[in-house]
Amino acid sequence: MKTNAKKILFIGCGAMGEAILSSCLKNGLYSPEEVFVAESDSKKRSEISLSYGVQTMIPEEACRGENNISAVIAAVKPQEAESIIPILKNTRFQMLITIMAGVSCSYLTDRVGEIPVLRVMPNMCVKVSKSVSALFANENLLASPFKNELMEEAEKIFSALGAVIRVKTEDDIARATAISGSGPAYAAYFIEALEEAAAALGFSPDEAGFLSLKTFEGTLAYLNETGESAASLRKKVTSPGGTTEAAIRIYEENKLKETVSAACRAAYERAVELGKKKKVSETRQTDYEPGRELGKKE
Repeated sequence: MKTNAKKILFIGCGAMGEAILSSCLKNGLYSPEEVFVAESDSKKRSEISLSYGVQTMIPEEACRGENNISAVIAAVKPQEAESIIPILKNTRFQMLITIMAGVSCSYLTDRVGEIPVLRVMPNMCVKVSKSVSALFANENLLASPFKNELMEEAEKIFSALGAVIRVKTEDDIARATAISGSGPAYAAYFIEALEEAAAALGFSPDEAGFLSLKTFEGTLAYLNETGESAASLRKKVTSPGGTTEAAIRIYEENKLKETVSAACRAAYERAVELGKKKKVSETRQTDYEPGRELGKKE
């Protein structure tokens, strides 16, 4: 199965969903004719149709009559997860890709049946193709005769948006949420603090922002290009008795590393808590049949 030989359905197309859609088209993974977008917001439907030339529809009419859907991308807000269940039940597809934070694979399979599910945790940097996305395949996907082709297809989609890492357990998705999912906010928060510190030293807001952002840009470029560890670079810059050492001493006295660790732990525990709230108490549904998967392995 070639990646661009099948069609793809987006359920919901907010900021994250549109970034994925745009990348799929920009990188030639799908043609506009192979992309369908089910979106409840009429204004958003019009914008998507006009901007990308793809077929849009209300969720209730998602891909009626289509029998060649390779992947469905669930890109609605987590609190709207229940609303997509009827669509999934009435759509023939090979793989469900969900980027809904806190919505477990079992939440979906309990309601739809034994469907192949790929949970993905990208981050906001998808908008500039610099995301890091964690991928977890459920048992049904791993058991699918299309496993290799489908995983390759998913990796092509998310590799076009940045870096990709496969994780072994669904709990790893919660861990990734705490590190890379929320990570852009952590980085932005520290840059924000550095900007405020620069302003307190007398720089104008523009100067403070420029110095702080460019310092981070240069540091990341250095680490990426040299392969040097962050700890090694820090030690190189920190001369005994120098200005950097004076600053690092303050960080250590205020237990910066311990604070960062505690913050990530809190984010992880919250991700787990949100997942538990999505646990189902209903009887398991079995109206998805393996025969609904498309065709036979090529």
